[in-house]
Amino acid sequence: PGKPDGHIQASDSCQTCHTTRAFSPVRMDHSLISSSCVTCHNGSTAPGKPDGHIQVPDSCETCHTTRGWSPARMDHSLVNSPCSKCHNGVAAPGKPGDHIPAPENCEACHTTDGWLPARMDHGQAGFTCVTCHNGSTAPGKPVNHIIAPGQCETCHTTKRWVPVQMDHSLITSPCFTCHNGSTAAPGKPGNHIPTPNICEACHTTNRFSPANMDHSIVSSICFTCHNGSLAPGKPGNHIPTPNICEACHTTSRWSPANMDHTVVSGNCIICHNGHLAPGKPGNHIPSPNTCQACHKTRSFTPAFMDHSLVSGACITCHNGNTAPGKPGNHIPAPDTCENCHSTRGWVPAVMDHSVVTSVCFTCHNGNNAPGKPAGHGPTTNNCQNCHRSTANWASVSMDHNEVNGPCFSCHNGVIAPGQPPGHPNVGFICDNCHYTTGFSPLKINW
Repeated sequence: PGKPDGHIQASDSCQTCHTTRAFSPVRMDHSLISSSCVTCHNGSTAPGKPDGHIQVPDSCETCHTTRGWSPARMDHSLVNSPCSKCHNGVAAPGKPGDHIPAPENCEACHTTDGWLPARMDHGQAGFTCVTCHNGSTAPGKPVNHIIAPGQCETCHTTKRWVPVQMDHSLITSPCFTCHNGSTAAPGKPGNHIPTPNICEACHTTNRFSPANMDHSIVSSICFTCHNGSLAPGKPGNHIPTPNICEACHTTSRWSPANMDHTVVSGNCIICHNGHLAPGKPGNHIPSPNTCQACHKTRSFTPAFMDHSLVSGACITCHNGNTAPGKPGNHIPAPDTCENCHSTRGWVPAVMDHSVVTSVCFTCHNGNNAPGKPAGHGPTTNNCQNCHRSTANWASVSMDHNEVNGPCFSCHNGVIAPGQPPGHPNVGFICDNCHYTTGFSPLKINW
């Protein structure tokens, strides 16, 4: 007898497998087989895949050898079921007891080459980062990590530790704990304004700028920052002053300013020109723009009047509106105040009678100005008829027409010359013999 019809596909070297004693049992020499394993290992001719075999195609030779079913050299490329189908702790090793909490998707992190290294797919994790990143299972916070709770995912992503999307709401320490220039966070730059290390006083956790400036923590003068480089400085149209901002400005805002005129280095008109600051009003007296000659820096009024600067006549101001004018009892005179008065004061006045428009007695009545003294002769009040000069009273040109009494009223030897010694004894009716133009010639001829 030769090979029966159902014999496996093999060469005709019978002796390789069979003995001369009998056809069976045989010592299988798989090297003579010219067909695939499943041709025989189909469960009929020879044992096939058992019921619990993993789901794979019938390519036995991919994993098994002809020496025995096991151990097998696993070729995962043939597996068409999830890893956990085999790696369940029964058919093949499953997740160890200390495996991180994760679903049964082994292939999400592991490869068929080996369990390690694993490519961590954090999308499979159903728990917080610190469950693994606790320093034991996986790297945790290093010793120089900033003070923060253990919610890694708030700042870090699953791709890598850095860069981070910093969530400052978790920080329990002052900003400077991290933002000191030594740790991984930037500190104050070299050109930062002089301040203590209280970052949060001005900055927010969103970004360093813009900053909400808290001037109370600044330890230097304003100009250290407000120099036009670090912060806005004096604008081009600022009044001439030294760089002492704090003398006039507050930290709340630039304006309104509490003006400190002691720091101004220019004349008043540089600012008080009607543009930068109030200038001369429309009704100001005619004068040059030397405000400081009359006004003080505390206020425009009261003013200390420097009349040397006034370019108009006195009446321009002393008209009863802008400044005091002639009082109601002033003598009749034109409005040329400067003829009699000085700029030092109304009195004493140097009387210029040439400007008086009334008779002398209007003033020289004993009230407004000296009148006739007690020993004055009996006369009318027409002073000017006898007193010809306004310079003094003594220069008299006697007009006897103004005398109201007899001659002897004055010519009594006291007020005016009387009868000289040797005068005839004729009584005191002078005008019986004498004229008013002179004592001689006489009216009668003796």
